[in-house]
Amino acid sequence: MLEPHSNIHFGAESFAKFRDATMQNEIAILCDSHTVEHCLPVLLKDFSHLNNAPVLVIPEGEANKNLDQVSKVYEELLRLNLVRNSVLLNLGGGVITDLGGFAASTFKRGIQYINIPTTLMGMVDAAIGGKTAVNVNLFRNIAGVFAQPLSVFIFPKFLETLSKVEIQSGWAEMMKHALLTSGQAWEAFQQYDTLQSPPDALIEANARFKESVVNSDFHDQNRRQILNLGHTTAHALESWNLQQNLEIPHGFAVAAGIFIEAELAMRIGTGLSSGECREIQQYISTQFPKVIIEENSVDKIISLMRNDKKNKQQITFSLLESIGMPLIGIEPDEAYIRAAILHYLHA
Repeated sequence: MLEPHSNIHFGAESFAKFRDATMQNEIAILCDSHTVEHCLPVLLKDFSHLNNAPVLVIPEGEANKNLDQVSKVYEELLRLNLVRNSVLLNLGGGVITDLGGFAASTFKRGIQYINIPTTLMGMVDAAIGGKTAVNVNLFRNIAGVFAQPLSVFIFPKFLETLSKVEIQSGWAEMMKHALLTSGQAWEAFQQYDTLQSPPDALIEANARFKESVVNSDFHDQNRRQILNLGHTTAHALESWNLQQNLEIPHGFAVAAGIFIEAELAMRIGTGLSSGECREIQQYISTQFPKVIIEENSVDKIISLMRNDKKNKQQITFSLLESIGMPLIGIEPDEAYIRAAILHYLHA
């Protein structure tokens, strides 16, 4: 059986492929209010043939990843008379690639789209894999479709436009990949400084890891679910914060989610040892800011978990049996979930 063809292109050596992909089709560029100012000029400097491409701009932030903004994108695409062989170029982080991918894949029953992730989170995770989605009533990624981008072009120089917080946030998804891979990968990962941009080779390795998992199970029926490690909890934390009119970086929610789900795995007896659990938690405590949770909000957070799109009969997790050995489809009693969250709160 042939390996699926990679649609990820990395660094300056992919410039020629990018020019070819964007000169053969009518292009519209989707940005947010941050990337239109800080990233679009960088793109146009290298690719002047895009100077006349129409630019669509939405407000930045997770709170704007919703159907109202999708509708505005549809209206702009209609106004521009884009046809089914047109291409939407998504220039931004996870909000832009999620929303832009969803809008493109549903406009006129689907036009092509290209992702250019401008955040570390996007480069190693969000822009890869063809999961397009928007939030509904502050519930994360409830409306979406599976639709692979035509290509993903990763240009690490966009990391120069990011704050330390955004860099640190992206490292959390890379931490997840290391925990899913092996004890050796986890040991090597801990040697890096999460306040600095990763080496290009490490970014590409993480992008390829995400791609390989996706290619083995595009529609998320089995192996791809390992990538949900930390995310059942993380999405509930993000939704709870959005309901308070607050927004936390996705990576910080993921780090908290991995901490809590390591505790959960140890308590329900998946096989994760207390030593591995505490090693993971100690690393997260020293490397990532703590997500503030009010004790009287724990039940509300669990209630939000019940609306997670991955659930089967009850709240469903992907957990570790040990470092490098993930399990999927775990449905623990809610008393254990509550205890794990409380442990994080008081740690």
